[in-house]
Amino acid sequence: MNLDKLKGHIPDSVIKQIPDIQTKFEINTPLRLAHFLAQAGHESGGFTAVNISRMMQQLQLMKESLKKLLT
Repeated sequence: MNLDKLKGHIPDSVIKQIPDIQTKFEINTPLRLAHFLAQAGHESGGFTAVNISRMMQQLQLMKESLKKLLT
């Protein structure tokens, strides 16, 4: 996916971490990335309170909870 289009809309520090986040959480389509970024932007106040480690922990908990619900 072309992440260059995100420059100017999302902090560079977040953009740099997207490839690792995509791999870890199977964000493998533009739609999944859009949903992730929308949620991350909402939870971080428009990326003004960026703490990627905390977001990744929350995503892992959400992923585990969803697996329990769906299996």
